[in-house]
Amino acid sequence: MKVRQAALLDPDAWLYADTDCVVFSREPVGLDIHKSRYGAWKVECEGEHYRMITKKVYAKIDNTEKHAKGMNVKKLSADDFEKWSRGEPPTQKQLHKNNLMKVLAGADMYIEQVRRGTKVPVDK
Repeated sequence: MKVRQAALLDPDAWLYADTDCVVFSREPVGLDIHKSRYGAWKVECEGEHYRMITKKVYAKIDNTEKHAKGMNVKKLSADDFEKWSRGEPPTQKQLHKNNLMKVLAGADMYIEQVRRGTKVPVDK
């Protein structure tokens, strides 16, 4: 509710939020910010340029920090994030451990899955 209130107090500054991250283009109004006090919001970066693509998908423009839920981010290049921001999510082949009960019943221990990045919402 505190994040929602801060976004409503200065909607032009609000860019993105998820469960452990909020992004504002300037210092948010209404959030208790302090670098070390327990319970206060911390500023983890300032003045950095990020590409905000969709829910839980973002990366620094220089690709030194990146996050993409469900994807192996180490294998994603700056070009992958650029294409993703234009509506072309990447596809990856990933190896996952199978369910123990399935393995005990004779299935393979590892299964290969094809994962596609989160679809980018289209503005109407």
